[in-house]
Amino acid sequence: MAQAGIAGSVQVEDDVIIAGQAGISDHLTIGRGARLLVQSGHIANVPAGATLFGYPARPHREFLRAQAAMYRLAKIVDELEELVNPKPGTPTADTER
Repeated sequence: MAQAGIAGSVQVEDDVIIAGQAGISDHLTIGRGARLLVQSGHIANVPAGATLFGYPARPHREFLRAQAAMYRLAKIVDELEELVNPKPGTPTADTER
């Protein structure tokens, strides 16, 4: 695909898909049937049949799970801050006794 960058001495096996703007560091092997998704950065060998994304590249499913967790993180931080610094007039464990 367009603007993919492959450094020297990379061995690309059969049926590999390298999407646009993916970058591959030198002296790596990209296994047969691997899929390197858009704008991913590869700094380690890619096993056969793997689908990788992100920088540094990691399994696509793992990347999606991490992104979903990050979006939930803001709400978790807000709840934690409210526990640590309650608003005035809010009952706490100390005032309920």
